[in-house]
Amino acid sequence: CTAYWAAAAGRATVNSGGVVSPGGTGSGGVTDSSTVGGLMASSMTLNGGSDLKFDIASRISYDSIDLANDLTLDSGTHTIDIVGTPGAGATGLFELMSFANLNDTTSNNVLSDFTLGSTTDPTSFYTYTLAYDNPAAPTGLFLHISGGPSVIHWDSDNVTSGVQEGSGTW
Repeated sequence: CTAYWAAAAGRATVNSGGVVSPGGTGSGGVTDSSTVGGLMASSMTLNGGSDLKFDIASRISYDSIDLANDLTLDSGTHTIDIVGTPGAGATGLFELMSFANLNDTTSNNVLSDFTLGSTTDPTSFYTYTLAYDNPAAPTGLFLHISGGPSVIHWDSDNVTSGVQEGSGTW
């Protein structure tokens, strides 16, 4: 799904105020196919105040981070921002990060170490939540996108069962 076009040879450390955007971010925060990509590293440390920005262009085109070894979280907030509108049919699970093991120095693998920051969805049709693949021993961080636009039908005949679209006085 993701083309990995950046790699870090050793441990990548993101300090307070640091931002990681695996595929880059388009002009004005707009996601297009050229900004989606991935980052591979041996391991990563996220210090409090760090920010991860993930582009979601479609169900098969989104940013991700692939760590061969561990992800280490220190105390503090680690923000995840979602850039882009997923589009029709793009609900489901998106693996944002994969890692061999999680070293959580303060809250023992509790998902509250991550804060879902901004989501660029002008429609507000979708709901975004974060989840680990296995809360007891996580090896992946997922974004769950649910919801979507509702289909509204005008029922011109409220006596007949089912939606009856057709002529009437509107």
